[in-house]
This record gives sequence, structure tokens and C-alpha cells, in this order.
Amino acid sequence: ELQISQLNALKKQLQPHFLFNTLNTVSALMDTDVNGARTVLSRLGQLLRASLDKDQRDIVPLSRELELIRNYLGIESVRFQDRLHVSYAVPEHLHDAQVPSMVLQPLVENAIKHGPDATTDRADIHLRAEARDGTLTLFVSDNGKGCSDVNNAMEHGGIGLRNVRDRIQLLYGADASFAIASPSGKGFQVELSFPLRRMPDPRTNGSHVP
Repeated sequence: ELQISQLNALKKQLQPHFLFNTLNTVSALMDTDVNGARTVLSRLGQLLRASLDKDQRDIVPLSRELELIRNYLGIESVRFQDRLHVSYAVPEHLHDAQVPSMVLQPLVENAIKHGPDATTDRADIHLRAEARDGTLTLFVSDNGKGCSDVNNAMEHGGIGLRNVRDRIQLLYGADASFAIASPSGKGFQVELSFPLRRMPDPRTNGSHVP
């Protein structure tokens, strides 16, 4: 019961944080790009529908999490135009892997904050997933400004990184790992791992795919 309470508290911290940032984007566009503001609102509606649909579920398929990320980045692409470039390396056979809901969005939001939000240069964000020895590993990396002390950034930076770390530790305990890096103080990388589990297959009466 304590774990459920803590997980719900962490999720409630993430969702308003994301929503407020998105509404600020809409507000900034209203005076300069009304069509862009409409596009953002439309994508926000899609994103909210997806989020509300899984509001009571802590675990979703990776494909659903990627859908949420694409809607989020669709919003940000209106704001940053050609400066934002995103690439994915997620094998199709991992699309039914179980992941905590909204586990990637805070990491991508952090990449935006330290990429196109912080510089006028091109921002490259890369999302990757791989499975090995029964473990699913997710990577989010960017070419943003980076930092010289990643541990300090973790403890005194934004709430998103800490929430992702705390959520996977609550869900998977010692089987979860969370690591951040900024090689040579340039760019930022987040790597998180936890046991590879598949979503139930409805064709087999809810049994898990091996």
C-alpha cells in the first residue's frame, strides 16, 4: 500500500509539470502563430486522451509510451521548428514490452530543456531500446549543453529525473538501474534498465508472451 501511495504521488508530480509547460508553449504562440497554437492544442488533446486512458495503470506497452512521446514532440516541433531533430531506434519486437507509464516523457522534456530551450543550435534527441539477458534498457540522449557534475544535476536539478529514478526503484527494486552521464561535459545521456516483461496477449486469454 505504501508503494502504491508513493507511485501515485510521483505520477501526480509529473503530469501537472508537463501540462503547465505545454500550456506555456500555447500561450507564447497565441500572439505570433495562431495556426501553430491550434496545432499544439490539437496534439495536446490527443496527448491528454492517451494520458487519461492509462491514468489508473502504472504499466503500459512500450508502443503506447512511444505514441505519447511522439505527441509531445509534435507539440515541441511547432515551437522549435527545424532546430529539433529526433531519431528512434526501437525494434518492433520490443513494442509489447512493459514499461512504467510516462517514464520517457520526463527524460525527453529534460533533453528539450537543455537543448533547444538553452541554445540556438540544432538539437538532436535520440531514443533507443534494447533487450539482453531478460533486461530491457531504454536510452535517451541529446547533444545539449550538458553539465560538468551530473550527480549535482541529479540531486538539485529538475524533478523529472528524480521521479523516473524513484518510480522504477519502487516498481522493480534492486532489479532496476538508473544512470546519467555527460561525456566531457557535452550532451546528456540517461540509461534505465528493468526486467523485460511482455504485455498480456489477449489472444491467449491474458497469458504473458514468453
